[in-house]
Amino acid sequence: MRTKLTVTALALFGLVLAGAPAFAQDAKVTIPFAFTVMGKTLPAGVYQFTAQTPDVIKLESVSVPGLQVELPVLERLSDEMTPGNAKVVFDRNGRTSALTQVWLDGDDGFVVYMPKH
Repeated sequence: MRTKLTVTALALFGLVLAGAPAFAQDAKVTIPFAFTVMGKTLPAGVYQFTAQTPDVIKLESVSVPGLQVELPVLERLSDEMTPGNAKVVFDRNGRTSALTQVWLDGDDGFVVYMPKH
């Protein structure tokens, strides 16, 4: 059975100013379970999500140094988030959770994976 699971960002949100374009936003999110992204299984932990360009979201582990993945944006969802409400959305199929959407603080949502149903 497939279900949708949403994890809300619990910590730091903000605009990345140092050397980044004006649209670059980020969110630090604690994900309490292992999940898949781009065919890789990542461990539970704290992750930083950054919109590097309009077409790429960078996922970087705060818990595991050097662990990072660039996620191509498949679709942009125009429903701007209220500041302080960043979240990530997962598609759960049995015991596997796949990252499907990233919503950054004060920005639109980004579809990064579309599960096959």
